[in-house]
Amino acid sequence: MPQSLPDIPMFDARSAGLIGYAAVRRETALTLRNASFAPAPVFLSAPVLAGIDKLSMRWLRRSASPYVDDIEAMTHVLGFAGVASINMGYQFGCTTGASLDAQGLPLMRRVLDWPLNGLGRGIEVVRMRGAAGDYLNVTWPGAAGVLTATAPGRFCAAINQAPLHRRTQMPVLKLVDIARHLNHTLKYETGWPPDHLLRYAFETCRSFDDAVHLLMREPVARPVIYSLAGEKPDEMVLIERDGRGGRLYRGAFATANDWQIALPEWEGRGIGRDKRQDNFERRALLQRAQAAGAGDFLWVAAPILNAHTRLAVEMNARGEVRLQGYELARGAQRASPATRVGQFTLALT
Repeated sequence: MPQSLPDIPMFDARSAGLIGYAAVRRETALTLRNASFAPAPVFLSAPVLAGIDKLSMRWLRRSASPYVDDIEAMTHVLGFAGVASINMGYQFGCTTGASLDAQGLPLMRRVLDWPLNGLGRGIEVVRMRGAAGDYLNVTWPGAAGVLTATAPGRFCAAINQAPLHRRTQMPVLKLVDIARHLNHTLKYETGWPPDHLLRYAFETCRSFDDAVHLLMREPVARPVIYSLAGEKPDEMVLIERDGRGGRLYRGAFATANDWQIALPEWEGRGIGRDKRQDNFERRALLQRAQAAGAGDFLWVAAPILNAHTRLAVEMNARGEVRLQGYELARGAQRASPATRVGQFTLALT
């Protein structure tokens, strides 16, 4: 008989904050840290991780983020290296969209793709509080930013990783471009880490419009794609930030890991050799699912569902979120459910 899937836990961090949350979930955080560096085990050695953390914290202190103290405090309470390093990165791939549901109100669908086992089983929902009100954050212990969240009466939002800016299309020089961008960020960039800016939006923005203005205005340290949906039928926005500039698209949308209008000097992220085609196919499938009103995760099918899928979410700005974690079984081509479907509602008070 197959083993039953675990439930997705919820943690109320309104009093304890993310530091208290990390302390309670220390073993989970350690497991996730090990999974994050498992593809390159040399990085799991304490001296190497400590060195990477030092570089990461040097940049984070220079950035616009007000959450650097959180990362330092979490490092202290967790008692192991790697927390700052993990907070330097965010998801490799995603597919996200927003459209009107059967009631004529915005619904956001999103998957998060990360090629690391353990993240699907480790997903949690954390209730957080900011000056603008409470919100539900879909996250992991040790993370300071926000990737997927909903705030009742205000907005829900998610992050997709943006394409990679390339000097040349020669595949052999891709690592050179990646290293060049990382070097520039660590040495010169003073903008917001994109996931920290999204957390700041949930904590300070009292309306959908306030969040849109903030995410379009503030300088970001790396290119990023933001998806937002509010309570009203006309409150659906896709924001593409390529650094100091940005583009805004209003109305129903579907996005993956490339710009809506592909540019030759930008290489989309994705699965397989042809990244641009992969992004096109994932967007097209989500658009068809949105048009058909697919729910209950029926839209989580290949190529949206792939070997790297670790999370699927359906949420709205009424404080309702449904989610499921995924993991890749040995020998499988696509991930499969690793948790039961979790349903959470944060009532507007």
